[in-house]
Parts: sequence; C-alpha cells; structure tokens
Amino acid sequence: MNLDEVARITARLPERYADRVSANTAKILPLIAAGGETGELLDFLLSDLRASGALISTAERDELAALLTACGMPANQLDGIQVTS
Repeated sequence: MNLDEVARITARLPERYADRVSANTAKILPLIAAGGETGELLDFLLSDLRASGALISTAERDELAALLTACGMPANQLDGIQVTS
C-alpha cells in the first residue's frame, strides 16, 4: 500500500465507523484524520471498537490490517475486535 492509498483510506475511516464508536471518538477521528495521523487514528479507532464490542466485516478487518502494516504497526492490534463474515 502506497502513501496515497494510506491517505485516501484514512480520510474515509471516521465516516465509515462513526456509528460504531463512542460519540467522543466520532468527534475526534475526523480531526486526527485531517492532521494525517494515521497511526494515532488507528489507535483510537481500534481501542474504541474493541471496548464497545462493535462488529466489523472481514473486508474492513483486512483493510485495517493493511493500514497497520503500512504504518509499521503490529496487526495484533486487531485482536479482540468482533469480525463478521
């Protein structure tokens, strides 16, 4: 995944997950995305998804795993997040 793809996907994450995260996180994610802080955004998003027990699809999990890898972050951060098929 190149930097353009990382930026494009990161920009879409706040809207995509807004209904599955807390109201506070939903407000913060667009600000983090606008600042180009993909790693920080992933930390907030994944922590909130894990804590809330929100469901993500297999495709969403794969996309998040690719973003983690592109950012040099461990994919095991997805552990504990509920995935549907």
